[in-house]
Amino acid sequence: MTQRLLEYVQIQSLLRTDLNVAEETGVSVRTVRKIRKRFVAHLKVTVHFETPRVLGIDGVRADGSMRVIFTDIKAHLVLDLIKSGCEESIRARLEAFPNPSQIQYVLIDMCKTERKAVRKALPHVVIIVDLFHVVRMANQVMDAVRNRLYPRTKQKREPGQPLRPRPGPFRQRRNASSADAKSHREGTVNLTSRTDRTDERR
Repeated sequence: MTQRLLEYVQIQSLLRTDLNVAEETGVSVRTVRKIRKRFVAHLKVTVHFETPRVLGIDGVRADGSMRVIFTDIKAHLVLDLIKSGCEESIRARLEAFPNPSQIQYVLIDMCKTERKAVRKALPHVVIIVDLFHVVRMANQVMDAVRNRLYPRTKQKREPGQPLRPRPGPFRQRRNASSADAKSHREGTVNLTSRTDRTDERR
């Protein structure tokens, strides 16, 4: 394997599946997996992220299970992704940051587990709830209130009937709109002419 191919497999294996990379390069899946694991181990030793001033914590779904992701909000970087979302794991990862006192703000969702872990590991930081989660919860509450006040009545649909009434052809709607606009203009012109005639008589 050439050095150029090795470097290509190393990068692509982090972005795509091992099977996809193997089919493209002609290398076996087992070899791609070995290259990826060695490259990841090398990155863990050589690459160190600077402790962010604004840290983001959120839950994401990966490989069919919930994980916790740590991001640098200002630099738009992913710092780490841990498998366990329990309070002890989140707290241990927060304490593992070099110079954790540099962290001043932590953005989280409305998860109580994340909040407790941050309070114990970083008691000096300011916790901010992400605006996305606030707006989403407000929309959910508004939808619940609207559905309670104005419940939807389901009408029985006959076989072959469309789910919703189909609008008329575009040409008919366009012609109808043009006719309404024309009649409105004619009414305005007639009203103006009548006003002019009244002024002349006076």
